[in-house]
Amino acid sequence: MPSTALATFSIELQHGILYVSDAETHSVHGYTSFEQGGVDVEERSLALEVQDAVDGPVTVEIYSEQPEQLLEFNLYEGTLSTPSRSVRIEDADRLIVLTLPGARASTPVLMMADSLDRPTHLMLVLKL
Repeated sequence: MPSTALATFSIELQHGILYVSDAETHSVHGYTSFEQGGVDVEERSLALEVQDAVDGPVTVEIYSEQPEQLLEFNLYEGTLSTPSRSVRIEDADRLIVLTLPGARASTPVLMMADSLDRPTHLMLVLKL
């Protein structure tokens, strides 16, 4: 049976950064700390460098199971500490885009993109 998206949205990100974190975390990622692939990882938070608003919107798809159709580049695969048992997705101005309840205390995450350089399409698999 094909996996159905929990959420899909397109958003213009003013500063070109998307955060995926524990809902109660207020981590600080440095703007210059992005490694190859544009991902900065902390225990409770991921920051992803994406296309900024000047160049257009970013499309994000969120799944609880890996979909059949995948994007070309695997940016991150690991675990996100989520003691609040909720995952928050927000922009660099801390404007919350989406909060997903029901996460585990340690949530497995797979992040894929259409490009390694400021992607315009992201796919997140969160094992809630």
